[in-house]
Amino acid sequence: MRARVSYSFAVIVVAMAAAFTAAPPVAAEGSTVTVTNGGAPGWIRFDDQGNGVDAHDGEIKQFSYVNRVDGPTRYYLYGTAYGCGYVRMHGFAGDGRPVTPFCGFVAYESTDLRHWKYDGPVFDPSSTSPTDWQKTCNSASLSCYRPHVLYDFASGYYRLWVNTYDTAADHSQHGYHVLKSLSPTGPFVEDTDAAGRAKLPTLAYPTGGDFDVFQDTNRVGYIVYTVRADLLGGAYGYKLVVEKLSPDYTTGTGVYTGLDTRHTEAPSMFRRGSDYYITMSDPYCAYCAGTGTAYLRASSPLGPWRGVGGQVAPTQGQVYLDGVGGLFTGSTPTVQQQLASLRDYDVAFRARPVVSAGTAARTPGVGWMFRATDPGNGYLWTLSNTPTAGKPARLSKAILRHGVVVKSTVVGVPGALSSTSSNVIRTRAVGTRIYTWLNGRLVDGTIDTSFRAGYAGVREASGYSAYVDDFSVSRPAGLGYRLYLADRFSTGSLANAPALNTYRRHGVKISDTSCSGQPDDVAMLRAPNGSGWEYLYQSDRWDHGDQNEAQATQYWEPLAFNRDGSLRGLVCGRTFTTVLTNASPTSAALDSGQSGTEGFVTAQDITSTRMRGQTFTVTGTANLTSVQLTLLQGDDLAQNAPDADLTLAVYDYDADKTLAGSPVAAPVTVSRDSLGWAPRTVTIPVTAPLSGNTDGSPHTYAIVLRTASTSGIYGTARSDGSVDTYPGGVGLVGTLDPSSSTTTWQVEPRQDLRFTITQDKTVTAAP
Repeated sequence: MRARVSYSFAVIVVAMAAAFTAAPPVAAEGSTVTVTNGGAPGWIRFDDQGNGVDAHDGEIKQFSYVNRVDGPTRYYLYGTAYGCGYVRMHGFAGDGRPVTPFCGFVAYESTDLRHWKYDGPVFDPSSTSPTDWQKTCNSASLSCYRPHVLYDFASGYYRLWVNTYDTAADHSQHGYHVLKSLSPTGPFVEDTDAAGRAKLPTLAYPTGGDFDVFQDTNRVGYIVYTVRADLLGGAYGYKLVVEKLSPDYTTGTGVYTGLDTRHTEAPSMFRRGSDYYITMSDPYCAYCAGTGTAYLRASSPLGPWRGVGGQVAPTQGQVYLDGVGGLFTGSTPTVQQQLASLRDYDVAFRARPVVSAGTAARTPGVGWMFRATDPGNGYLWTLSNTPTAGKPARLSKAILRHGVVVKSTVVGVPGALSSTSSNVIRTRAVGTRIYTWLNGRLVDGTIDTSFRAGYAGVREASGYSAYVDDFSVSRPAGLGYRLYLADRFSTGSLANAPALNTYRRHGVKISDTSCSGQPDDVAMLRAPNGSGWEYLYQSDRWDHGDQNEAQATQYWEPLAFNRDGSLRGLVCGRTFTTVLTNASPTSAALDSGQSGTEGFVTAQDITSTRMRGQTFTVTGTANLTSVQLTLLQGDDLAQNAPDADLTLAVYDYDADKTLAGSPVAAPVTVSRDSLGWAPRTVTIPVTAPLSGNTDGSPHTYAIVLRTASTSGIYGTARSDGSVDTYPGGVGLVGTLDPSSSTTTWQVEPRQDLRFTITQDKTVTAAP
């Protein structure tokens, strides 16, 4: 690739990685777009100002309304910024680092997912009314994360939800703040109460963490969120909850379902056809690069949600069972001993059967056990909507010994099980006689002597699932009523059924590493395909738990589905091409005019003993007036920032491929205060005479970056070697030997820095 030459007052020579490609062709039903990632740890995405995109743990949303007026579609990237020096969790686990400011939440916009215009903070992070955002979100708190936005068609407001950990005036930790704006890029503001305080959302569970908000096709909103502990202080272990939102999307409604996963976070909810999906980080791991992604699937936002294996989930005052069973033995040894010897009792409960995913041909059913010493020994009765003997349903009666059915009979049942409302089921075992009722109607009487005493419980065989509520074991009224055990599942605990308490929902894994990141979001983007949507998976390629994550990159991949609706595994590719309905070629206003915007990664290694350089060639004569580089600062292994400035110098680069003599101009100081923690393009004024060789051939110079800092590091953007490099130039790495004060230089031919030089008159760049 040739260097570009300006024929005005300056010549611009830019270090290579491929320039932006031409505008994508417009297909008949949409526009082709290319998503670029690079290999791990990922390419830097540059915005229209030439800076690295600094937006993390957020989402991409497609919107077209501004001030209630329908306009051109844009893709908006929301995220948490870290570039101002934000350090997380001051004081946490003995962390003694100084308190650093909250950088705020930011927005970018694009028409093609490749060129991003920086729109800035969605609200002023230094504002104090009604929320003091620095007090709420700086590093002395648990900080603030996860900006997510919905559009409220009724009011015309965009609703921004963010995750916080502050304690409100009511002494509760609500977990979130909700703001509004007539524009998708803000400024967003909070509603206030009569006392001038921010109105905070109230959800079924407090202490919320990572979350996502989802708007269904009927415009009903939901939030899926991580809960860490209940009001009594009992740990929930980071399980997920889906809760319906109010019509204006500003608070919860108390209508929810518990997913009962454990040690998961970073959920994202989306819909494809009649199926709903939630992706999540499995397991959780704060700022880790390489945690797994799993998903759950449902036919309704409020479930039941299904993954793999036997699953149990207390939810909305009931318990959901899928392919599992358990005996209600009681929560204490005394109760367990008492129930184990029970002979004559009623076992009663409510149940609503559900057809499990992938078993549409199987009729729903409900199973329960009684007079059981353990799950493999006892009576197992099952009601299902399989017609028998001219009746719409059947009762299957099995006797289990050592887990094997030794006897089985079937009788027809005159009334069918409802799959839309709870069915009241009761079995009475008195002596050798066993009676069963369905919704108050006696459906069977049996005489059997196989088992004399034991526990009662519920059991859903593989492929069967049901919601169960109001489970009880009691002495029949005719024998003198006495309640032995009752569970309404209103506390989220399954202590009375210890076996069930060991089960958790597990998602279906689609990646063990999230493509060297942690899952973040799945964006629904309009597309001319069978489902009408493209589903763009996103993960944050965190900087391995670093104290500042401004250098983290993002991985994006369109999800692929199997014919049965299940998700295929992630490919973790460098680039992807897809077609989107509302994408359009990037306008000149969104293009920074910079070449070399793809193929760059951060090189974070400039210290007092290590330097980085870049050579370039010129012919003719001119004065160098400035050098433009992408720079950043970072911390060292001891998590300390730089304690001295960065310097830039320009040297002759001789035929022996070494720096020759003194700098051709005085070194220039680049103040550390002028550099962010995210990659930022900085223009450095440098005055130096440049000229080609006397025989007319190009002359080579070298830009050198160094520091005297004894802590921290500086970084720059360099090519990862996968794209074209700057012709006539190479990247350099210098290592200082403190004992001899000599520097050894190593050439990196395909790893040029991202740079621009500007001169005061037109010269000819090297071919």
